[in-house]
Amino acid sequence: MLGGVFLLPLAAITYKHSLNHYDLTFIGSMLWLAIPVSILAVQLWLYLLRDNPVKASFWLFLCPVFGYVIANAVMKEPNQHVYGHRTGAGFGRAISGAESKT
Repeated sequence: MLGGVFLLPLAAITYKHSLNHYDLTFIGSMLWLAIPVSILAVQLWLYLLRDNPVKASFWLFLCPVFGYVIANAVMKEPNQHVYGHRTGAGFGRAISGAESKT
């Protein structure tokens, strides 16, 4: 929240009304970022820390993995064939490592 307050003057200086489009996509994106991503994710993280901090810390390393999967599913980002096998192998190693430690 403090970071947002510090960015307000810069946002006010660089604001251009013609470049902003406040439509349903914008509102949906903001609600998605505010509710599930920010509030629910933090609540889940705090619950996992209270339950077992070591186990929760292992799953923190999988955030980039889930980010990649969600970006592919929601944004329909293309998969690079060259990196596809390497990415899959990296995901497999990360998940198997997290599972074996828990």
